[in-house]
Amino acid sequence: MNEESSLSTTERPREPRGFDERFTGALMSYSQSTSRRGFLARCGKVLLTAVGVAIITEALPVDRRVADARSCTDWDLCVLYGRICDCCNGGSALNVCPSGSQWFNYWYGCCGGPFGNYRILYWDCCNCDSPSSCSSCLYCPNQPTAKPAWCNGGTYCCTAVVIDISC
Repeated sequence: MNEESSLSTTERPREPRGFDERFTGALMSYSQSTSRRGFLARCGKVLLTAVGVAIITEALPVDRRVADARSCTDWDLCVLYGRICDCCNGGSALNVCPSGSQWFNYWYGCCGGPFGNYRILYWDCCNCDSPSSCSSCLYCPNQPTAKPAWCNGGTYCCTAVVIDISC
């Protein structure tokens, strides 16, 4: 009889462990390999990381264009003669004409950038829906000897700046 009872216990399939048992086992294993100080240090790191992210998020400016204010001395504006397009119609990109306008003439120059010299294309944007929306944009007369061929009689809006290839 003893043989039968020992055989039945070895042949009985093991029931799967529940979540509580697995979680308890993992905590027991973790507690055997970590000191109380190590546990508190890790908890502190997690807490400070979460609070630090919240503090940094609160410290960031709401209007990113203010933080990224441009100047006529920026390297990619070295031969710009006109207004940059990044503030037209509520702030579009620097390298895009405002909505409703047309790409017209372009000129280029070689400007010294942070990683070498690049050819910069300056596209005149003409006949936009609201030319007055670009009147407060940064105006750079960096090429005073150039005679602008702005729009051949059309309405000049701004100049899109496109970084092209190295020169």
